[in-house]
Amino acid sequence: MEIPATDRLLHAHGFATDTPAHLRALTGDDAAAREAAVDHLATSVIHEGTPWPATGPVAAYVAHLVETRATDEDVHEALLDFLAEVADAVEIAEEDGGETQQRADLAELGRDLDAELALVHSAKDLELQFVDEEFADLVLTHAYLGVLSAAPSVRRALGN
Repeated sequence: MEIPATDRLLHAHGFATDTPAHLRALTGDDAAAREAAVDHLATSVIHEGTPWPATGPVAAYVAHLVETRATDEDVHEALLDFLAEVADAVEIAEEDGGETQQRADLAELGRDLDAELALVHSAKDLELQFVDEEFADLVLTHAYLGVLSAAPSVRRALGN
């Protein structure tokens, strides 16, 4: 499985342009880079239980690493912890009506996240966007759609 393209997706600290390098590090030889990658998953890709638009594609990739046992044991355990947190986000999205409700929420917002992100040129501009409560709702709705999409892979990797 290829590392997902995340440069146009958001994580907790802005655009997820740094995420592919962290994903590569999970299977690399550099122990410090592996540790930083695990930390990145827990603090940026999902943050305090909140998913971001990058969470779903990253979770699907991490699930593949878990299923193929592509990492050392310490990293493997940390990846299982990350996937368990993603599974919690999936459960929240399902309890909120699942994909049908998330798509209805998107339609109600009537906004295009990709188009809005294309207009954002700096981290400062991105921070200003989050003053707009509807923008925050738009981001979260996309995040929940992403984790719902990754749910089968996540559950399989967790043995559920």
